[in-house]
Amino acid sequence: MAQGAIDHPTYLTRQMSSPFTTTAGANGTGTPGWCFPWDINIHQVVAVVKTAGTTANNAVFLLTGTSSVVASGITQGTGAAATVGTSGNVAVKVPAKTPIYVKNSADAIGVNFVSFEYNIAPDTGTWLGNE
Repeated sequence: MAQGAIDHPTYLTRQMSSPFTTTAGANGTGTPGWCFPWDINIHQVVAVVKTAGTTANNAVFLLTGTSSVVASGITQGTGAAATVGTSGNVAVKVPAKTPIYVKNSADAIGVNFVSFEYNIAPDTGTWLGNE
């Protein structure tokens, strides 16, 4: 049983966001669908090809606010539909109320479904455990 904020199951359990769908077209931005009322730690990004890209430049990455999250990039290239790519450990903290977007790199056709693994940050006190 949890005894305090740091060992509460909400902090320990990693969760997956619902997928974003990127927009076809060079440097398109996906649906700006996530903004959390708490600080979160993003651990890994996963992308699944919906529509294959036509160049090696078919890639996706996260933006927090207007800043690129460098370690979140996944290159899908000309991978066929249902090809899965992962980022590895992103290890970034996103402050509460910061919008999270997905952005395409320079490919005119490629579309991806993108989600990310996260947990609520235990060290900032933005989640009080009684919401």
